[in-house]
Amino acid sequence: MARRPPAAFTGRAVSRVPLSEARRRTGPFFAKPPTDKSFPAAVHRDGSTLPPPPPGTGDPLVQISEVVDWEEEFRIFLLDGEVRTGSRYARYGRLDPAPLAGHSREAAVRAFVRDLTRECGHTLPGGVVVDVGRMRAPGRAAVWAVVEANMAWFSTVYAADPERALDVVLRSAGPPPCSGNGTGRSAGSTPPAPPRVRPPPRVRRVTPCEVLGMNPAGPGRGPGRRRGRTRPAAHHAPAEPEGAFQARKAKNDMSALSTIHIDGTWRAAGSGATREVIDPADATVLAVVAEGGRTTPTRRSRRPGAPSTTAPGRTGRSPSGPPCCAGSPTCSSGTARRSRSPRAATPARPWRRAASTSTT
Repeated sequence: MARRPPAAFTGRAVSRVPLSEARRRTGPFFAKPPTDKSFPAAVHRDGSTLPPPPPGTGDPLVQISEVVDWEEEFRIFLLDGEVRTGSRYARYGRLDPAPLAGHSREAAVRAFVRDLTRECGHTLPGGVVVDVGRMRAPGRAAVWAVVEANMAWFSTVYAADPERALDVVLRSAGPPPCSGNGTGRSAGSTPPAPPRVRPPPRVRRVTPCEVLGMNPAGPGRGPGRRRGRTRPAAHHAPAEPEGAFQARKAKNDMSALSTIHIDGTWRAAGSGATREVIDPADATVLAVVAEGGRTTPTRRSRRPGAPSTTAPGRTGRSPSGPPCCAGSPTCSSGTARRSRSPRAATPARPWRRAASTSTT
């Protein structure tokens, strides 16, 4: 079987020329970027309608060909020269996807692609997308021809099997396979070093107490401490002789009984001073307390101007001076009796006897 030249698979004249040359061409022609999408592929009436080059690109190449009509166009995913999957994507220039499997022209498409890979497969990558179609040029019969080739990772799948197309995408995006003797290495090459395997991470179970910063396991364990490390020994004071604590406590108790805090000063417990116990709720006098003695029960009364809180015929001592007349606003010495500021009136409360307290 005679081999077909590569130009026979295109079915039309295709060339790449600088953009400046393409802009001088006359007559209609089809133009597209050969590798990127810097401008849309389209038919131009002449070179004057071509877009200017992108800034900084100089005079890029442009792929031009004669104007033809495509009856149907198919996208084929090739993996090592074999058809992995495919899809029709256009009819007469209009988008019309359909699976290649079961199509009425599937056999014709596969036969044309098989001839293409037999003649030109050595020029194609291991994973590539080739668009083919049935083409009709002016004055010629319809033939099968190659539309273009694209990178698999750059091409739309359309109605092809996505899982089988992914095999081609992964091959096209990965490193090229090395030519050799079936081992994946070229002859005479040095075997690659074995890959370094990272050991799995060490995992230790923790308790909720450790997460919260608690240390129920005792010294040397828990968050913030390494295993096996212990705290340094604490310096303890020497032990006291037996009975020393009881003696010190009794001494402190005696000192507490020898003084009493009245009106902001500490006084000796035997000074004979008295003080009034005031209800903080309504400023009534609950009792008059003598140092070292019992409380004197009184009737609840309001101050100032309240009647004497002591029993008839008895006088009480002022917290700040000598005895005063019961119920008198001033004492016999002419010293004003200390009074408290009046407060808001509250409902009267029933008589009650104050609890006996001790000033010790």
